[in-house]
Amino acid sequence: MRSSLTDLFSHPDIVPLVCIVMMFACGLIGYLTRQWRLHRKTEIETGLKRAMIEKGMSAAEIERVMRASLTSSQSGREAGGSIEDH
Repeated sequence: MRSSLTDLFSHPDIVPLVCIVMMFACGLIGYLTRQWRLHRKTEIETGLKRAMIEKGMSAAEIERVMRASLTSSQSGREAGGSIEDH
């Protein structure tokens, strides 16, 4: 077993191959993280809308709250960080 590992790591093309695999893995992790964050954001917004509907709020009120939420998250990012980060 030990000799096969040393043979694998002594191959001259292993370093570029490992670099390519690591770059692909980092990109994939970044993509999946972004998709998970967007999914969670949609889940939270849907739950908020459902709660506002159960309280009897009108569509105009819900739209105003959602628009204010979007505006505050954008201004939070401009100020140096997302509200979701805190």
